[in-house]
Amino acid sequence: MHAKKREIIGLFLTAFVLLTAVGIVLHKLQEKKQTNETDLYSLMASSPHAVISIHHPARFTNEILASEAARKLFASLIPPVFLSVMPHIHAPLLLSFHRQGAVLYVQADAASAKQLEKTAAQSFDAFAPQRQQKEGLTFTFYPDTNNRFFGCYYHDHVWVASFSKKLLEEVSQNQKEGKTGGLLAEHPFIRRSLDANVPLNILFRTDILDLHVTRTDSTKWTPPSQWMGAELFLNENRLHYLSYLAGETAPADSLYAAALGDTLAWRFTQRFPHMQVVQQSTWNDNQIFYNGYFQPSDKQ
Repeated sequence: MHAKKREIIGLFLTAFVLLTAVGIVLHKLQEKKQTNETDLYSLMASSPHAVISIHHPARFTNEILASEAARKLFASLIPPVFLSVMPHIHAPLLLSFHRQGAVLYVQADAASAKQLEKTAAQSFDAFAPQRQQKEGLTFTFYPDTNNRFFGCYYHDHVWVASFSKKLLEEVSQNQKEGKTGGLLAEHPFIRRSLDANVPLNILFRTDILDLHVTRTDSTKWTPPSQWMGAELFLNENRLHYLSYLAGETAPADSLYAAALGDTLAWRFTQRFPHMQVVQQSTWNDNQIFYNGYFQPSDKQ
């Protein structure tokens, strides 16, 4: 009789353990599904002037950043603490750049978010972090030099970080209100035009580069301000890109297209003197396609 009781209790315990294990697995699968479905573009803070979308963080850190010239290029754009956490990111991430600073958005589950915060904290070990509660969210701020604070929070399968408290709070508000505005709503064609299979895309507003073409009568033609995108990938140990301008923004003939491309390359070398652009342009039906690669220049 006692043996039968023990057998029944054992069966119940085994069933309980199995059901618990299945429940944990299903919960993790659901969490992963919800994490992968999060659209980072929809959370973006307003008025960015540039965006970097990294589809494959491992390829970006292990392949592209392995090149000294490419690492120097991206290190001049991306804050060091963001680069320090990228080896620990295994899902798509987004960086938006604003007048107030840059914001990092990462698809993450709760465990991954804790690891990212722990890794980021290693860059700010001089003082204890400050934690603030606001509208149900916990913001963590790490003191940095020059009276700056690095802040981050985790909510609804996204880890967000920035040196701007204002931008952090704006992104959190977008999440809580379920907003899908900004870049995604105003320019939905941008993402459709770029290949998500490459390691990363870069998008930027053309007006930040002062692009223009000088006509034969010495007047200037300036393309209307719009977003321009580029696909970046590694080929033969060189960082290559493919980009285009379309519609009313494109000049009326191939000579203007080439001249505009020369201006674009010149603006780049002004901003990054250690890199040189080797580029060619193709003009067709009011569309300009630019493709080329970056290589180290003599100005190291």
